[in-house]
Amino acid sequence: MRKKIITYLVVSVFTLFISCKKQEQDTIEVEEIETSQNSPTKFKNSALSNAGKIEIGVIYTDTVQYVEFNDNYDDFLVIVNKGKDTIALIYNYNDPKFIKGDQLEIKWKIDSLRPAGDPTHLDYVEYLVTAKRIGERSSFMHEFNNLPLKKMPITENTSFDSFIEAEDMKNINPEPFNLSFVYKNWYVKGYNFKAISGYRINLSKEFYSVVLTVKKGDHEMETNLINYDLKGNIIDFKLIAYDEIAEGFFRSTSLLEKNKVTIKNIEFTDEGHESTDVFKINVDGKIRIQTIDEVLINDVISQLGLKKQNIKQSLIAQKLINNSNETIIVIPEIVEETQEYFSLNTHIVIYNNELQKITHKYFESHKTNDWVSDAIRLDGITIEKMNYRVKENTHAFGISVDYFGSSRVNPYHKHLLSLFVKENEKLINILHNYIFEENLAEWNGACEGEFQDKKTKFIFTTDITNEYYDIIVKKTITKTTNFETEIGDCDYNEEIKRETSVLKFDGNEYK
Repeated sequence: MRKKIITYLVVSVFTLFISCKKQEQDTIEVEEIETSQNSPTKFKNSALSNAGKIEIGVIYTDTVQYVEFNDNYDDFLVIVNKGKDTIALIYNYNDPKFIKGDQLEIKWKIDSLRPAGDPTHLDYVEYLVTAKRIGERSSFMHEFNNLPLKKMPITENTSFDSFIEAEDMKNINPEPFNLSFVYKNWYVKGYNFKAISGYRINLSKEFYSVVLTVKKGDHEMETNLINYDLKGNIIDFKLIAYDEIAEGFFRSTSLLEKNKVTIKNIEFTDEGHESTDVFKINVDGKIRIQTIDEVLINDVISQLGLKKQNIKQSLIAQKLINNSNETIIVIPEIVEETQEYFSLNTHIVIYNNELQKITHKYFESHKTNDWVSDAIRLDGITIEKMNYRVKENTHAFGISVDYFGSSRVNPYHKHLLSLFVKENEKLINILHNYIFEENLAEWNGACEGEFQDKKTKFIFTTDITNEYYDIIVKKTITKTTNFETEIGDCDYNEEIKRETSVLKFDGNEYK
């Protein structure tokens, strides 16, 4: 028995069937299908007919757009589009060899079908009787190459004012660009969509990109960036410009660049409102919104003259400075990287969020910064939450780096702290890679062994050396010895030692 065939009401993207060896045909016919004798004389509405209830067995004629032939079911299907609907018609013969997008005149009818596995159930579905090609879809590449090529960056602000004369509006064929995928109601009466302008841009060798302007009725105009795969199928699209003249309250413009589009949305009301969104164009053609943090970090990388692919993305750190318009950002630049090893240069900046520029920066080479990961893994870079008052009216911020050893029987952890202050347009490192916390051990993996933990506390005094407050350093060193008792339990002895020292500023850094 055969499966129940369902008329699809959701528009889908189907594979474009092209065969170099196929012999195209303009007309197909099938043997007359005997209509069930006990069928009702009326049938529910079909997406292929606007005539209301239709009669069983009566042959109807319609114009549709061909999508594909599907022989994956017990009953073979010819899939077509009509308006916003996609319909599957039973056609149990060979592939008709039409091309996706072909305009067809079809004759079809409703007849009975008993689904596989349920012989008692009688269903009624569309059957294809004949089909004739009446128009071919223009090829995507032909229409794509006919569009003018523009170089980036491009300010996209197409509006009604861009079309002063009637001849300013072009008549762009929507079929090759599959605009009914972008606008689901493209073929529905009353919507009056019309593609009136467009151009192509080079974003990648892996996909094609066009910018098309569509007039929606008499009062709206939309411009979309659309990315297509190399076969002409839509990958993704984004509205990048908008204008309306019904009330004139809303407008969108954008800046198109190589791998991003910045969209500005403007509301012309009494209150007034303006917002900006940044979208990243991925290497696969997908368009996704960027977070504020991503936008900020990308801008910093650009201002530093670095390449994004040379940044250790997982170790980037940032922190908004309280009660200010500034953000601290740490950018680790890859110098060398293998599967088990990497070394990094240090870039630390203060970024003014209002001015959108770097105001202070610090650089240190991998040769001196200890930002190396090997058997002792560099696991994280953090901007400390607390600020350190290092002299009158001056606070330092801290950057900490954590390292972990990978050995189970010789575990290791080290937490380094560095302090920085602003000076003119620079950041000055006043405390360099101080071992603030350290944990190490040597044991048998079960019980016996020795463990040592070192923890540090800073106390800033009012004593001053070279204009900076002295720091009292209090260290707590805990040494733990694990041993196995006579009855096989694991027990331990603990010894705690405390040390105090003072760090003084020598004119360059604390020592």
